[in-house]
Amino acid sequence: PLLSTVTLHSSLALYEGVSYSSVACKKADGQPLSVFVLKVDLNNKNITLSALMPNNQTTFGNQTVLGMAQARHNSGQKVIAAVNADYYEGGGRPLGPVFINGQAIKTTYKQADTYYFGIKKDDTPILGVYSQLPPSQYVNLRDAVGGGVNAVVTDGVPSGYGDTVKEPRTMIGYNGNVVYIGLVDGRKPATSVGATLDEIGKIMKS
Repeated sequence: PLLSTVTLHSSLALYEGVSYSSVACKKADGQPLSVFVLKVDLNNKNITLSALMPNNQTTFGNQTVLGMAQARHNSGQKVIAAVNADYYEGGGRPLGPVFINGQAIKTTYKQADTYYFGIKKDDTPILGVYSQLPPSQYVNLRDAVGGGVNAVVTDGVPSGYGDTVKEPRTMIGYNGNVVYIGLVDGRKPATSVGATLDEIGKIMKS
């Protein structure tokens, strides 16, 4: 019920177990929407997801996503794709947790209802409210980043917020060991107006 017309759709295999899709469409109200989805199958043990920080170090700072990806790539680890994660304060300090390669870089959080997404040391994904994760479980996290404060889908069911604000959005979720990273472009009346939380719930459900 979210979309009325698909004007352009493309899909590309980036690597075995990694595919990238983009969809340009019209919503039911006629407004344009652009959606981008990265699908990562962690059953392929040649690929994984990991957190990035500036210059491939563990010191907070400001650097573009592209710059961080290039720094990791130049270190010898092939980077297929990268996306922004948590909100951050001055000096590039994220609001939520950061774990990289089993090292706890930051374990504090700004808001108690902040979500996190991570990859455990057994290579399986995990997602939840970070304040509800017992510190005794930190040892099981290999890589993790913070995110927003809204779960738009839980156990396959869209949450439903009744919100009306359309924004650019970044989303992440998983089904088994298959992870979906989604982006909705926004604030561009000619190509993509953005989406509400309810709308991205429908997108992630689909």
